[in-house]
Amino acid sequence: MSSGSDEWRSFKALSMRTTSSFLKKEVFRPTAELQREESAQRIQEEHSQRVEQENVQTLAAVNSQYVYRELQPDEIRLLELLPGCGAELIQCRLLPTSLSQSPGQYEALSYVWGDPSQARGTVLVGGTRLEIYETLYQILVRLRHPTDRRMLWVDAICINQSDVEERNTQLPLMQSIYRDASQTVVWLGPESKSTGNTFQMLHELAAEAISLNPQLQQNHYSLSSITDLTQDEKAAQRPVLITSPPSFHSYIPFNSNQTPSKVRDRWNGDYTIFKVISGGWWKRAWTVQELLLSSTIVLLKGSYDITWTELCIAVDHGLNLRIWPVVDSGFVLNQAIVPYASIRALERRLNQQISGNVSPSEIFLSLLMHCRHRDARDPRDKIYAVLGMIPDCHSVPNTKTTTEKEAELAMEDANGLSALNSITAKPDYGHPVVYIYRQISQQLITQTKSLDILGVCPISQRRGLPSWVTDWSMNTAIESPLMCDSIDRPRTTHATKHSWAKPQFPADGLTIILHGYELTTVKETSDHLRRIPFDSCEDPLPTSSEEQTSGFRKGFREVWDDTHQSLSLMAAYFRTIFLWEKFAAARQPTNPSKDISSIYWHTLCTGTYVEGSKTLTEQSYNNWLQTLEPVRKTEKIFKSLASKITPPLYAMNPSSWKGFSEFARYIEGAHERRLAWAENGWLCLLPQKAQKGDRIILAEGGRVPLVVRADGDGYFMYVGEAYVQGIMDGEAFFHEKCGEIKIC
Repeated sequence: MSSGSDEWRSFKALSMRTTSSFLKKEVFRPTAELQREESAQRIQEEHSQRVEQENVQTLAAVNSQYVYRELQPDEIRLLELLPGCGAELIQCRLLPTSLSQSPGQYEALSYVWGDPSQARGTVLVGGTRLEIYETLYQILVRLRHPTDRRMLWVDAICINQSDVEERNTQLPLMQSIYRDASQTVVWLGPESKSTGNTFQMLHELAAEAISLNPQLQQNHYSLSSITDLTQDEKAAQRPVLITSPPSFHSYIPFNSNQTPSKVRDRWNGDYTIFKVISGGWWKRAWTVQELLLSSTIVLLKGSYDITWTELCIAVDHGLNLRIWPVVDSGFVLNQAIVPYASIRALERRLNQQISGNVSPSEIFLSLLMHCRHRDARDPRDKIYAVLGMIPDCHSVPNTKTTTEKEAELAMEDANGLSALNSITAKPDYGHPVVYIYRQISQQLITQTKSLDILGVCPISQRRGLPSWVTDWSMNTAIESPLMCDSIDRPRTTHATKHSWAKPQFPADGLTIILHGYELTTVKETSDHLRRIPFDSCEDPLPTSSEEQTSGFRKGFREVWDDTHQSLSLMAAYFRTIFLWEKFAAARQPTNPSKDISSIYWHTLCTGTYVEGSKTLTEQSYNNWLQTLEPVRKTEKIFKSLASKITPPLYAMNPSSWKGFSEFARYIEGAHERRLAWAENGWLCLLPQKAQKGDRIILAEGGRVPLVVRADGDGYFMYVGEAYVQGIMDGEAFFHEKCGEIKIC
């Protein structure tokens, strides 16, 4: 594990680089140099104004708007971008072509549309006018070649966005469009004054990593290459693909790394990397499909470019060297790294799932969960954006017995749903969001024969959405699904003895009928444990020459305010941990367990064990308690004044200075949840929205216990998942007790 001393070194490197960066800014540059720059900029602006006046005159002579013609089933449109320079009017042609006959003949563009209220630009398409967003207009200016035409596929232009039927038809083709492109061009946005140095750092990191391990260049896998393999070829790939776990944590440098590196010595503490790997493009719902389906990818930021393979090699090497510390106090994750790390983890997970015997419905659920935090302008796109990454169901061998297949068909007939081994969520923007979300929940519960999807049910205000249906449009922080442990490993225990879910969906469209029974009622709840946000992707110092000195003061004032807020949040976090300890020690738990004294720490880590060993995990827990002791004493002495003292104490006390306890990571599953006592004396970990009087139940197909709330007339509202030590592996489940539980 990393240590307090590691973080102190990182803090010093960041402080020195920030100060050095300010000293090099324009306020200290020679006046003559600034005057030359201003003169050149003035000449460029005058030239652009003349060209823009000519463009206005040209457009004034064109009255007709471009009219899209209907496409045939296998057709797409390609954008032929005609040559031009600078501010010259963009001229192009839209060419209908057969998708099956166009592989390798075009480049696909991946970008962020931007704010719908932004200004519009006008391009000429075959001599007619077509309005597009200003963001896209500037991208085309950057991509346009001065002397040669360029063939592109751009969704906003090549698909008639005002034609819902065409959007529904073209959307399923995007898998082939990105897979068959000669390359995918990713636009990350315009460059800033630090972009050149950032890309230089990336190139140097990649070169150093490759010099240490030349095989890195051959170890990049895209989804398009995996889905094209035969079953035998996929099997042959498996030993290579599963050399390390698919967990998100496999890309987070929790461990200390003091390997000598000239690149680290030069770039240590340069946080400008987050301006490249955490912008708007990284957070889009469509990004994952466009990226993972493409075989060749180049990323552009202004006039700078880098391939996806080189970027991954560079960033992974930089993370391993801890050039940019992304974990504070050994367990608080910098949210700026999440978009990149989640894509890398998902890339590896998908390769493993497609290479293995995993059904399309299970892959679909995994994709939805891992892409939940991404943004989409249309809430339906949170579903449609991942459909293209699901392999054809026929590529997954069906190993079920005849009896199992008959049971599936019977379940299909009973619920009126589609075949259980296929995904049938065809894009249709004519359906309401609630209808689509409800159909997806029904389909996934039925197809996976599990209730795992219920682990992703944030509090939603969407009208008409049942409590058991996931509102995928929400990307707020919620508790981690308990289908996995705290470090994202699949949970091996099963609270209902690996039973299958056999849901019923009445015609009202609002109710799900599960088969299970009540265990106990919630008697008392504690405060919930808030996950600590940490985001350091912003540059606190100004990048323009205006008011540099006041900007410098303002920047550091903002840094101080952010630091003050972070310290307060971390102190509140520790305070909640101490309250939980008192809450758990208030009485003797009656959980079905041989070792009553260990129930609290088992609950805290939600059954996450170091190398699968409970003994090693208990040792890690005791080490963690030791690192908390100075914080605990300070809280007792200084009380409300302790918020500025306790976080540094945690990082710099003798125990943490040598190395943070691994157990701090193992309580991820407890975040956004609350401890509770049940009426029968069980100590439980419940959802944040749980309250006194809620019922804890077991239902067939449930990997973990569930929490529901009485809603009158024999119906319940779904609340969330629960962890109850002692009953997590079927100890309290009996099929003969099951009856109907109606949840609306």
